[in-house]
Amino acid sequence: MTAPSPHREAVLSMALDGKTTSEIATALGIENNSVTGIKARLRRSGKLPEFEPSDTDVNRLSRIKAKYGTRFGGMYNLILLLDPKVLKWLLDETPEDALLIDTIRSILVDAYHEENDT
Repeated sequence: MTAPSPHREAVLSMALDGKTTSEIATALGIENNSVTGIKARLRRSGKLPEFEPSDTDVNRLSRIKAKYGTRFGGMYNLILLLDPKVLKWLLDETPEDALLIDTIRSILVDAYHEENDT
């Protein structure tokens, strides 16, 4: 069993205040993946609620599909389509007890911010 992160309580407080993973990482000066891992452990321990899409999220997804005409695949398809070396790297980058989807989201958000200098 790993020792709790020294940032655990700060992540919990900020997450409960509605801060995003990126906002928390910036405030604490740590990587998004670290925050993702801490949040995953907090969810499993019951300190943070599990993520559940709201009606607003479902409506937003429908609007995105309609606007861009894009079909969304699933995680299963993504994993099958990845080169095995890329998949191994992705799994190695995923913090212990974190969800793969959280790591992928963090990578995409980081890439967006790097490209847009935000």
